[in-house]
Order: sequence, then structure tokens, then C-alpha cells
Amino acid sequence: MDQFLIFISLHDALPISSNFHLTKNFYAITSGTSVATPIVAGVCSLLLRKYPYLTPNETKRILINNCNKITGDRNSEGHGWLNVKNLFKN
Repeated sequence: MDQFLIFISLHDALPISSNFHLTKNFYAITSGTSVATPIVAGVCSLLLRKYPYLTPNETKRILINNCNKITGDRNSEGHGWLNVKNLFKN
């Protein structure tokens, strides 16, 4: 696995017929790679929109270089959490 992103929790808008445990106003708490993957894909699309000439390897390097380590255990948390604010501050 080249990329690893954990996502602790996200308040997600769900339809009324959802089977998730709902919080107030029909929001649910979701987590995991199923939540993180589309977020990282969106970040990649924004990155490529800003820098359309990037190769896949350059994009990967930029993502890795903009991760903040959590505890340093790459087997359980990869490169850490993706610091999107830092990624686009210039």
C-alpha cells in the first residue's frame, strides 16, 4: 500500500431511510477508508487543477510531503494525516 489515510470521524448527511445511528438533524458519524478515499481523491483533483502538469509520482510525493505524523508507526497510520491547509497555502 503506497498511500494510507486514516479518517477518525465525519458527520455525514444521510437520508431519513438510512440504517445508520443518526444524530440530531439526520446526521450520522461515519469513519474509515471509505470516508477518506473520496476526500483524498478530491484533494488530488484540486491539486491537479492548480498544477495540471504534475505526474502521478510528483502528485504522490507532494501528498506524502504534506502529511503530519501522528505517532510515527507507518504500519498503522501510513504517513500521517494529510494537511490540506498546508498543501494549498501558496
